[in-house]
Amino acid sequence: MTEIVRRLGVQTDKTIGVLARSEDDRSKAYRDVFEREQKADRLKSRLPWFGLGALVLALVLTVTLPRFLASNASTCAVLGASWTTTTTGVDACVFYRR
Repeated sequence: MTEIVRRLGVQTDKTIGVLARSEDDRSKAYRDVFEREQKADRLKSRLPWFGLGALVLALVLTVTLPRFLASNASTCAVLGASWTTTTTGVDACVFYRR
């Protein structure tokens, strides 16, 4: 009879250990889900600023990029223009109307 009580005590201790680990695992899973939700919320709050930055960058590049591309002969040809020398001796990227 004492042997059965001892085995039951050992099994009870093992069961308590398993339940404790299970509770820890569940708590960790909840923390992980909470952290992922927090990260997603932070991203959602920053998303409009990323969009605004992309819009400003696109506008700036729309204005400045053609000017820089027209500054040498090879990229001037890519734009569909002609690289010519003006009457004052200055090289220029010129678009001719046909």
